[in-house]
Amino acid sequence: ILAALVLLDAVEDCDERRSPYLGNIPILRWKPDSPLVMERLLGLLLAESFRHRYFPRQVAWLSRLRRVDRPYYCLSRPPEPLTLLELRRRTGSVEADLTVVYPDPPLDSEETRLLHEFEPRMRLMTPTMFFSA
Repeated sequence: ILAALVLLDAVEDCDERRSPYLGNIPILRWKPDSPLVMERLLGLLLAESFRHRYFPRQVAWLSRLRRVDRPYYCLSRPPEPLTLLELRRRTGSVEADLTVVYPDPPLDSEETRLLHEFEPRMRLMTPTMFFSA
């Protein structure tokens, strides 16, 4: 659903309010005196690009290998309300039996509870949970 994103945070003093719509993305603090910032930024950009491109392929491959026949939708980052809104927009509605698979580790129980309040019919699973069920 979303493209691969990385936030380069160059705030020097105070951040009054960060956008809640940034979601579950990696954030790198800009340090002008550090020669490693650009290396770390490039590494994060590459890692996120690979995750966005290859995680869904890995899940599809494992689904074929394990002969998983239930419907699922794959996200390359952990779910959040905005990604669920986008999923609902793309599919027209969320089916009762739709499983959303996202990378390990699993979300904590509070975050999962909040997402289920938003979309109670959806199952949220990581590959570990999805393929062990």
